[in-house]
Amino acid sequence: MNNKSFTLIELLVVIVIIGILAGVIMISTSSSISKANIAKLKVFDNSTRNSMITNLFTEYSFDEFSGTVNQAVVNATLVNDDWGSNNLYTEGGPILRDGNDCISGKCLDFINDSATNLNRIYTSSGFDFSSSAFTISYWVNKRGSCRYTSGVYSDNYAGGIMEIVEGGTGNVSIYHGIRTTEFVLYLCFSDGDTEVLALDMNKNILNDWHLITFSYNNSTKDVRAYLDGNIFYNNQAGLGKTFRETNNGVVNIGKYTTYWTKGKMDEFRLYGAALSDAEVKQNYIAGLDSLLSNGSISKEDYDQRINELAYEE
Repeated sequence: MNNKSFTLIELLVVIVIIGILAGVIMISTSSSISKANIAKLKVFDNSTRNSMITNLFTEYSFDEFSGTVNQAVVNATLVNDDWGSNNLYTEGGPILRDGNDCISGKCLDFINDSATNLNRIYTSSGFDFSSSAFTISYWVNKRGSCRYTSGVYSDNYAGGIMEIVEGGTGNVSIYHGIRTTEFVLYLCFSDGDTEVLALDMNKNILNDWHLITFSYNNSTKDVRAYLDGNIFYNNQAGLGKTFRETNNGVVNIGKYTTYWTKGKMDEFRLYGAALSDAEVKQNYIAGLDSLLSNGSISKEDYDQRINELAYEE
């Protein structure tokens, strides 16, 4: 009676074949998951987009600048509100960028790298922020946080993004800034109280484009904060309080009080409603589409970001 067994070579061949088949199956499965997630997140019906457009009341795309790209914009250059009447002006010479330096079209680069090179866009009065529910959304590519204090810049302070102050009274409505991983928000109420939120985003956002979004609803007191379409804070603030609105606001973007930011900003939008999770995701996907089309991110990076968004569903 003959006892037959596999030789070592035959076993190795079988193992290699199994390994190849397993690899093909994994790649195919991964590809299917990726395509499914991309398809799922890119299918938003028209009502979502139309709802955002209806609630939009101010937009700064920075695409209207006629200055020289990669050079400082001269003081008092108009920053047109593409959607409403809240026009701003430049100060200190932010740098005009375009192409794959931006999300879409042109963007502004806030330098703020010395005591004599501080820049912002602002208005000293007349900014209408009389909305009891709102969302602020913008793309930022930060190089770090800084604050000018006695000639010293430090990463220990939050880079200022935006402040809204009621003109003529000096009463603050909003301060907002971000550190390396921390989201800072001051919501101010009509009785003088302030709700201070310092929230860890659990992600280093320096040196890359990210979408920052936060919203507030005065009737429900809900505060929400998002990073790249994913919510990282959802709670109630200022119960029993009334948010301090203003139709004659003083506005600074690129700083708040003595806190300044360094980095690029694009597609800065304000809505007169608290956007839904789906609408925030829609904004993020639209920005990713622009980054992909202008060559700022690779297809692999695009797919990874889309999948990260899908897994939060």
